[in-house]
Amino acid sequence: MSADDGDYILDAISTISAPATSHAYTVPAGPAGKTYRFRIAARNVLGLGVWSDEIQLVATDAPASPTLSLLASSRTLTGGQLRFGKPLSDGGSPIIGYHLYRDEGIAGSPFVLIFNGTSQPELVSHNLTGLQTALTYSFQLYAVNKIFRSTTPATQAILIGTLPDRPLNITRDDVAYVNGEIKIKWLPPSHTGGLALTSYEVWVDDGAGDFTTRLAPMVTPTPSDSSAIITGLVHGGIYGIKMTAINAVGTGLAADVVYLVCGDKPTAPAAPTADATTKNSITLAWNAPSSDGGSAVTGYSIYLNDLSVGDWTLAYQGEGYPTR
Repeated sequence: MSADDGDYILDAISTISAPATSHAYTVPAGPAGKTYRFRIAARNVLGLGVWSDEIQLVATDAPASPTLSLLASSRTLTGGQLRFGKPLSDGGSPIIGYHLYRDEGIAGSPFVLIFNGTSQPELVSHNLTGLQTALTYSFQLYAVNKIFRSTTPATQAILIGTLPDRPLNITRDDVAYVNGEIKIKWLPPSHTGGLALTSYEVWVDDGAGDFTTRLAPMVTPTPSDSSAIITGLVHGGIYGIKMTAINAVGTGLAADVVYLVCGDKPTAPAAPTADATTKNSITLAWNAPSSDGGSAVTGYSIYLNDLSVGDWTLAYQGEGYPTR
């Protein structure tokens, strides 16, 4: 075989048995990515016949599979943004674009072309819109060079929906106190991402604000739960508690941390006594309660009733101890 200004002429005569009407021959070429011109003429005992029309071809392989991913922050209830990544090998010819296919969100449904980026290699993302919440769609992405597209596509299955919002109103549940336990209650997120919640996650700090070491393993609330008991705590300790809601997309943001005392309300003080009286005032005296419930007493509330009505009226409320 010899070359002449890019034309390759087959010098050897191939023996072809009649009545074959189509033939093939592999022409060694290189380097990869180089464009060649080809033309062919038939030969018989009288000589070389008329040349065929010319064709230009590139010596290249199919590119490797590209990569395909969903930008997590782009999720909506009807779509999101897909990102394309270059294949590890372009096959010897520059990538000139991408082809993206999608099914109908039903297992076994056909794939249709939804994006043809041929001759637009700079387009490396595609916005998905108009999809149905809670359906899982499958995608296939091919890279294309001048001759071939990827033999094997990149694939991605995407559940349409978003992360849930934070749980709401995490507070202490006022029930009979059990030493070493805190019972909490909450309201579900106002937005669940278009998907059913699968569970909650409860984190308890170590008493020093570190949430990285202690996930309350005994607390695994179900989606229908609105309360949970955290055990294994130290009476009198102050604990930070945070919660997340989880759906099939993943774990949502944590609610604001609430700090609760592992303890109970103080017991009743002893009945007050009259310390002093005047025609305009009564001074009361009392002893502190026998138990502060695990948290230091911060103040007292005094109510009075003048016997004329059944209601009690707040006479004093403040931090610390009232003085004369």
